[in-house]
Amino acid sequence: MIDNAQRQTCGAERAIREVLVSGTNTTDYVLIVEDDDGVSDVIATILADAGYEAACARSGEEALRLAQARQPGLILLDLSVAGAHLEELLALHRRTPNGLAPIVVVSGHPHGREMAARIRADAFLEKPFDLLVLLETVEAAFGR
Repeated sequence: MIDNAQRQTCGAERAIREVLVSGTNTTDYVLIVEDDDGVSDVIATILADAGYEAACARSGEEALRLAQARQPGLILLDLSVAGAHLEELLALHRRTPNGLAPIVVVSGHPHGREMAARIRADAFLEKPFDLLVLLETVEAAFGR
């Protein structure tokens, strides 16, 4: 299990909402569930540069729709964004054909770590986080 990330602030310009890189390879497909456009777009851009495909969901409803359309190999999850759809999203994600794909909770909530443990997340990144730590966490989750 991946444990924690270092705190660091970063600024971001508005980028693209969805980054398509590798086609249909589920193992390199990351679903980013984050309502802050700047944060999600920077994460998607960093992941694209590293060879991952990423889709950004700005709500629990959108996350469910994207996860149903294509099973992600990893979810970067801001718990507050998933809201009432959290349990449904987690259940859908955990029914992956290849077993239990990792979930990384990304949160600035004061009880984020406890909430991540409660849903049995594979890792927790506290906002704000260092982008290199994010990339290392994603690579570790994919076993790279």
